[in-house]
Amino acid sequence: MKILSFNCRGLAGPSKKPAFIRVLTLEHPDVIFLQETMGEGEVIRERLECWLPGWSFVTVDARGRSGGLAVGWKNCCVKLINAWGTEAVLGIEVFSEDLGIPLSVVNVYGPFLNRAPFWNSLFQSTLVNGDSVVLGGDLNFSLGYSEIWGPHAQVDSLAGFFVQKLMEKGLLDIEPAKLKPTWRNNRSGDARVAKRIDRFLVAEQLVDRFFLVRQWVGSGGLSDHFPILFEIKRGPTTLRVL
Repeated sequence: MKILSFNCRGLAGPSKKPAFIRVLTLEHPDVIFLQETMGEGEVIRERLECWLPGWSFVTVDARGRSGGLAVGWKNCCVKLINAWGTEAVLGIEVFSEDLGIPLSVVNVYGPFLNRAPFWNSLFQSTLVNGDSVVLGGDLNFSLGYSEIWGPHAQVDSLAGFFVQKLMEKGLLDIEPAKLKPTWRNNRSGDARVAKRIDRFLVAEQLVDRFFLVRQWVGSGGLSDHFPILFEIKRGPTTLRVL
């Protein structure tokens, strides 16, 4: 199973559809997380299902002129069991044909302000419990010096808080083979800043069960964020000769 997550910064512009389709054509995901869809949930759902025949989506309305979430799945590969959501968190429980197990996948658009209360509340809830959880999205935090770029970029003041919370919750951040920023401020010279603030977190027990678990930073799309991808696979089947 492959999951693509992308802070798309809106889907209404005329150039958004071809850019979005290019990303999907390149990566062939089975599940899609979108943040900042910037629209009414039902309108966004209809638009995405029109763009992508054979896919289904659940959505959350934007807050004013920002926010909005969508989660989509390819019907031939993934079967929906349950869906739930709030204004900043949208999750689905699915059965993956590739993996042969139910999986909880959770799309989060992390706040810029009041981050500690938000994450404390989310981690204390039952929404991200269990040994088959994959949580991803624009989480809006970075973890230390290795995840910031730019002459005057500053380390996240809550990096230690997030490291501790992930350990307590048993969620692993599977680092890409090469660390790259997932967001840039699109400025030049000394004003340039880039950070790794989009990521997937996966339950430790899930990592132990599968042959391949990886994430990486993609390319494409019209946004100041890059798409990120997560893949999990079963190992090869061993044939027995009688």
